Amino acid sequence: MLLIENDEEGHSFLSLYNHPVLKTEAESNLESKHSPIVSLDDLTNSSNNYYILGKDKCGKTTLLKRIQIDALINFNRNGKVPFYIDARDYENKVDDKFSIIDLVKDYFGINRTKATNIVKSEGFVLLVDNYTPSTGFALYLNEFLKENDKLRFIACSEECLYRKMEASPFGDVVFDKLYFHNLRRQEIVQYTEKRLHSSSQTDQIRRKIVEICKQLELPMNYPIASLETIIFKIQNNNLKEILSCSKNLQQLSQTHYP
Repeated sequence: MLLIENDEEGHSFLSLYNHPVLKTEAESNLESKHSPIVSLDDLTNSSNNYYILGKDKCGKTTLLKRIQIDALINFNRNGKVPFYIDARDYENKVDDKFSIIDLVKDYFGINRTKATNIVKSEGFVLLVDNYTPSTGFALYLNEFLKENDKLRFIACSEECLYRKMEASPFGDVVFDKLYFHNLRRQEIVQYTEKRLHSSSQTDQIRRKIVEICKQLELPMNYPIASLETIIFKIQNNNLKEILSCSKNLQQLSQTHYP
């Protein structure tokens, strides 16, 4: 898999991954400042369903891919079978013949009986990206979740006011809602330390990221940090690192299966 292979500098998706700041309260809520951060272990080890809202380019797809890889790597220990689906690809393709079970069958190269058993098991984890309530796919998914009540799901969607207020985006299925927050200084430090070779460079680019985000009122997220890191490397005339950083940025923003 492309996401776990190393590049020419020995980096991989897993080694470069930085977990986002996820909380149960939206960032606009004053109480969110004191609410705990939900870790990757919380997401992967929990039996709860999650509906995660975040702004554009905040890292929703990257998060789902990380959960997928973690489940595959630890399959022998936890028996979880992850399946990623981009809801946007199927919003206008849902008809009487559409079936997530068939998608699972084709992806894993197994027969329909085995695919059905997997989907109906407690170990099946459905990872839904770009979910939009009230679409044809959403209506299908609501019935699918009702019929296969042992599986768990983690769905990501664009954050907006009406989705914050929406009471039943998955019908009667119970879920916990989480929100992406802007990065803190410690996430920026961790991000730059994985990509720059000296502590002086790390401190310099970290200060620059924080300064620019404040001046331009930009969200402090990983795409902004990636862009500033690329600019920093360009200014330091290191072509090899520029190309490597650009490749890492493309890899982290990848939205399709390798």
